[in-house]
Order: sequence, then structure tokens, then C-alpha cells
Amino acid sequence: MKKIVLSAIVAATLVSSLQAAEVTLDGNFGVSSNYMWRGMSQTAGYSPMVNGGVDASYEGAYVGTWFGNVDGTTIYKNPNSAGKGMEMDLYAGYGGEAAGISYDLGYLQFNYVGAEETNNWGEAYVSVSKSLGDVDLGVLFYKGITGGTKLFGVEGSVGYKAISLTLGNYEKTGNYWNLGVTKSANGVDYTMGYSGIKAENKANNDSAFYVSATTSFSLLEIGRA
Repeated sequence: MKKIVLSAIVAATLVSSLQAAEVTLDGNFGVSSNYMWRGMSQTAGYSPMVNGGVDASYEGAYVGTWFGNVDGTTIYKNPNSAGKGMEMDLYAGYGGEAAGISYDLGYLQFNYVGAEETNNWGEAYVSVSKSLGDVDLGVLFYKGITGGTKLFGVEGSVGYKAISLTLGNYEKTGNYWNLGVTKSANGVDYTMGYSGIKAENKANNDSAFYVSATTSFSLLEIGRA
């Protein structure tokens, strides 16, 4: 997901889990038929992706890393790198709740192993979300502040039970969407979705159906004395 620039709904879920114990260390692992990021395939040719990560948290503050395979021709702009590439993100932030509204703010560094330095960049992000019974509402703002990409974006999310919809705008890029249905069984979240972008440059329009399976697990948990 480029893991932390996520919908505000997911951010709120993360915040609540971080505050459940004083110190936590969690891992995650997933597979997807297509890595769709802001409506754009990062595994050109609709190739599968394998991803994983580790998160450490302390009373709402968190740091972590996330990695997944990407297509070299898409990210590295190298025709000899088809199907070859690795994204490894680093992030840190803080999440909490005030007046019944969950919030999350932090910094995310996008890194592509072996790519030119100009392909790497960092974003600051802020999200707020609110649950109203079975309905979850959220807004996410993000802005590139370091490296080769300094674009602004905003997205809104709404979730109802197993269904979620995200609509966003990425500066100088286009309007994107993601519609998904998620079911959980035996500790695994299974998602079927449709994601795409209506790009400012029509040649970059993209959309695809995808399926994914993700799981998370506790590596360490230390409660209060």
C-alpha cells in the first residue's frame, strides 16, 4: 500500500491497535494479483506482488518498514528491468483520538532499491476519521516534501461493513478510485477490488480488478506494569 499512505479508515484502525499495549512489534505479509497504487499499476502487465513489513509502536507513536516487488520499466524507467524491482518504504508517525475523531500524522519515505536517487521521495501525511455505527468516514492529505516528487494529494474514504470506497486526486496526475470488498477468515483478510485513475494525460489512464490476501501477526507485546 505503500503501506502508510493509506485511507484514513485504515489509519484509524492502525491507531487503535497501536494503543492497545505500551510496546508492540508486529509483522505483516501479503500477496496481490496486481499492485495498484493511487489507481496506477506498479507491477506493469498486471503481474502479482508479494509484500511484507514490520511495525514498532509505543503509545501511539510508530515506526516501520514495508517492501514489495515492482516492475522496473514502470518505476525505474529502464526497459531492461521488466519484472525486476523492489520498493522498500520507511515511515514514522503518531496517531490518537480527540473528541471522538481519530487522527494520524507522519512521514513516509519511498525507496526503490537500485534506482536513481531522483526516483526516491518522501511525503508528509495527515488523516482524520470518524466512525458512525457501521459507517467509517475518513480524509487523507499528503504532500511530497523531499526527493524527486513534491506533489500534493487528497483522498476521501467511506466504509460500510465489508465494503470500502476511496476517491482521490493526485496533483498533476489525475483522479483515482478504489472500490473493494474485504472478508476475513482464519486471521487472513481477503479483498477483491477495482482500482483505476483518470489521468490528466489520457495515455496514462489505468484501471484493473485485483484480488489480495494479507495477514498480520504479533512479534512482541509488552503491556504496562
